[in-house]
Amino acid sequence: MFTEFVYKSNLFFALIFFGVLFLNLDNGRAEAEAFFQISLPLPSTLSYENPWIPQGLVPDRESFVQWKNVASLEVGESPWGLSRRSVDCEDTTLYPTHPSMSLKKYNFIYIGKYQVTRLDRSSPACRVASPMKSNMKCIAPDDLYHYLLSDTYRDRCGNFYRGFVRKVFFKKMEKMETLFSPGRSLIKTPGSPIPGDYTIQSTRAVLAQDFLFLTSLFENDKARMQIEIQSIEKSREFRFDPSNLLYERNDKVNPNR
Repeated sequence: MFTEFVYKSNLFFALIFFGVLFLNLDNGRAEAEAFFQISLPLPSTLSYENPWIPQGLVPDRESFVQWKNVASLEVGESPWGLSRRSVDCEDTTLYPTHPSMSLKKYNFIYIGKYQVTRLDRSSPACRVASPMKSNMKCIAPDDLYHYLLSDTYRDRCGNFYRGFVRKVFFKKMEKMETLFSPGRSLIKTPGSPIPGDYTIQSTRAVLAQDFLFLTSLFENDKARMQIEIQSIEKSREFRFDPSNLLYERNDKVNPNR
């Protein structure tokens, strides 16, 4: 009698637990649907060689649960209250205002979560597949990262902008260059024994259409840009070419770098 009572009690609580679990998953999917439809449509395919991805939906959407806002990592101003801008110049090519990424902002970061029980081992969202070849299931899902980042640029007419780009990638595919600002780059310093020692490289032109959108500069951007440019001129590590508005590394200043 007592055993039957315990069995029924456990069954009752188990039903409650799974009911709450499925309700939360449904709510998460509803939130994700709203996020897709209203805020930021996301890509249907991922090019792992190139983090620039057209708008659409996430891979394996039927296994996707929800986005989690990583508020603690947000260090940039929110772009949503800012007026969008077009390039106010006949030539719409943009150029980094300086070589470093010191003014880069992560304007928001979301992490997408998948439900592992729905993932096949061949899914791009699968981080760890079952070790049994006969088992087609995934045993650990990967996280899908969605960054909105921005940096400072100029055009040939002397106007300045913040250019925003979206970076969407699975964590397992992240590389050092994944979160570089367009037109800027770093390389590991050759021969340096110091971990994390990188060298800033020459700048490159960027097409305006490669940005998700443009805004005016943030407050204090221009003052900080001037400090960066003065530092570059003083170090003489870069040569600025006014004909193409690009900075070229001058490795003769420091042959070890």
